[in-house]
Amino acid sequence: MFAKSYSKENGIALVVTLWSLILVSILAVGAISSNRTARALAVNEVERAKAQAAADAGINRALLMLLDSRTSTHWSTDGSNYDFKISEIEVSISVQDEAGKLDLNNAAPNLLLNLFVSTGLSMDQAQALLDCTNDWRDRNNLRRLNGAEEAEYLSANYDYGPRNSSFQSVSEFGLVMGVSNALLKRLQPALTVYSHSPSVDTTVAPFEALLAVPGMTVEHAEKMIKGRLNRENGNKNSALLNEKTLAGRVFTIKSVAEPSGRQQYIRKAVVRVSGNPREPYWVYEWS
Repeated sequence: MFAKSYSKENGIALVVTLWSLILVSILAVGAISSNRTARALAVNEVERAKAQAAADAGINRALLMLLDSRTSTHWSTDGSNYDFKISEIEVSISVQDEAGKLDLNNAAPNLLLNLFVSTGLSMDQAQALLDCTNDWRDRNNLRRLNGAEEAEYLSANYDYGPRNSSFQSVSEFGLVMGVSNALLKRLQPALTVYSHSPSVDTTVAPFEALLAVPGMTVEHAEKMIKGRLNRENGNKNSALLNEKTLAGRVFTIKSVAEPSGRQQYIRKAVVRVSGNPREPYWVYEWS
């Protein structure tokens, strides 16, 4: 009787021991897995920090080129890409002069109309969008022929009306009646709120903005883009820009850091050159 009881107790102890070993093994595997995950997250954060630092360094490098008084060192300011390695990370940098775009608050009406048509809108649709654009930014509540004021927005189930003031950003244009996300995406490369000019500087204008110039064709615009001098032989656009003054001009600088095999990190800055040696530039956007 005692032998049977002793054997039974041994059996129970063995089962308990086995279950304990299994539990310890599970906990050990979980701990190892957790450590691996924590290590992977830490490595990712380090790589992300490196990419961010490289992208920021790209912005600073472009600023130095803009502010360098030596004409020969200037980059093109038409949005062309410059590729570098910063701390073993591939970085692509571009500088776009905002004077090459259409100012939403100041561009001549025919430029905006041409731009709208260039995206595929009919002339009637483009004229309606131009009227809605003007109704958004003017300071009165008088509706243009094909435009829209507060009553029209409410009738169309918008929960807001026009600002009746200047556009504060290009993204705000997406709130105008008739501007879909797809249309905004097509128009965005050609628009700005920073040039404060009724015209477009065609020497630095992106392709989309060139299409708004009266008499411009796709073929002519492509030819102009290709005709801009190769950076390797010096860039006349940059030289001409330097002969004037940069003071008051606004530039969008984009820096894309792409670590090998990892997700890219993008930094964008919009800066205005002040002409003041103590404060050479002002930052309008940093994203």
